Amino acid sequence: MLENNRGGSKISTLLYLLIATLVIYVVIKVVPPYRAYYAMEDEIAQQMQLSEINNQEVILNDIYQKAQELELPIQKEDISITKRDDGGLELTLHWDVEVDFGYGIKRSFPFEINSNNDTAPK
Repeated sequence: MLENNRGGSKISTLLYLLIATLVIYVVIKVVPPYRAYYAMEDEIAQQMQLSEINNQEVILNDIYQKAQELELPIQKEDISITKRDDGGLELTLHWDVEVDFGYGIKRSFPFEINSNNDTAPK
């Protein structure tokens, strides 16, 4: 009776190893775009805090430079900085990152950051 179960544990072990390898591969492919997103979010929050010191052009150039450092598919035209009626600034940034998982499997991940500097005098 035990002889019929031989090899069954080897197949399940191989199956678990295959699934674990697949999960690790997907994580390795997906984590970098999200890490870059959070780095951009931090940079934008920092720039918005400095918006009373820096003008819109300086903020735009600093954010664009950070995007280039992170190798994000962002052009200066993708960064929208507008001045509100109360004197504050609003910034909007949207980009897509396409991840190639191999074997012709690709997925696009959209990212968007909306920020403002709610420090304008009222």
